[in-house]
Amino acid sequence: MTRAVRSRLIFDDHERIAAWAASRIKHFAGWGSAPKGIGYELGGQIRGAVIYHNFTAANVFASIAMDAPITRRFLYAIFFVPFQQWRVRHISCAIEESNIDSMRLCSRLGFTVEGRMRESAINAEDVILMGMLKRECAWLGIKVV
Repeated sequence: MTRAVRSRLIFDDHERIAAWAASRIKHFAGWGSAPKGIGYELGGQIRGAVIYHNFTAANVFASIAMDAPITRRFLYAIFFVPFQQWRVRHISCAIEESNIDSMRLCSRLGFTVEGRMRESAINAEDVILMGMLKRECAWLGIKVV
């Protein structure tokens, strides 16, 4: 008989979650402010994280790192916390232009390309800015088990 692997979301261990995410970001340069994170743990190991940083009253930047498929519960949490709990109107993502997988993921999640910061990455490549307004977020209405 196979035992189900236990998964859970982590909301209260920001330093550990941020360190895990930073270790998976190719040209990590720091969060720019005190990060807050939501982790996705599978079988006792972090397998995914979203880190929120550079907060303002209306916007927060999010960085997503995943080693496992994103669950519906994690998707809901990624958007519930900033939009519902913190009441920001906009979530931003800054992605190196060569990081096609991240841009594809953000597009599938509903983020829109909003701009380009020329040669602003550590490796001098362009950074693509993607964003989502609360009213554009389809994930707040999903059924979570």
